[in-house]
Amino acid sequence: MTEHSLILASSSPQRRALLQQIGFDPLCIAADIDETRLPDEAAAEYVRRLSLEKCQVVADSHRDAVVVGSDTTISIGDQILGKPANLHDATETLLLLSDTQHSVFTGVTVALQGRYESIISETKVEFGVITTEEIRAYWESGEPQGKAGSYAIQGRGALFVRSIHGSYSNVVGLPLHEVAALLKRFGQIALG
Repeated sequence: MTEHSLILASSSPQRRALLQQIGFDPLCIAADIDETRLPDEAAAEYVRRLSLEKCQVVADSHRDAVVVGSDTTISIGDQILGKPANLHDATETLLLLSDTQHSVFTGVTVALQGRYESIISETKVEFGVITTEEIRAYWESGEPQGKAGSYAIQGRGALFVRSIHGSYSNVVGLPLHEVAALLKRFGQIALG
């Protein structure tokens, strides 16, 4: 693989680190798209569509590179949980997730020379009981700010997790097993 023959259509340090973990050193190019959810769009379709749109924006100007686009969201029932604007938002979200199970969906699209393939991964995460005092302390750590669902499983947010069913790396931002299999179909081999 030539240097930067793999492009991650994202500025996410977590996604870049996950790809590095399996032997890739992607060039990161953020894709500026409208991430507004369509009316009645299910979480799985929402992340698939956004991963495709992000991938297309970058692939259009980098046709000879393998481009990876992705998007992750958290849902509970039909409700998609976004990033908190403030402590009030984070408190509402984390109290909703407290002592219950939610789904983390990641859509991944890979492109090369006009060929596109997408996958969707779902992981079920169950939280224990979270108190408002814990939420305030967590908010003050700065970690939940800018995080879908108001938590980061790879950080202090792990304290809330009672169990996980599915891919841990999916919750961080990329389902590595599925991404490696997808990249292999495009001639890219993970080095682990």
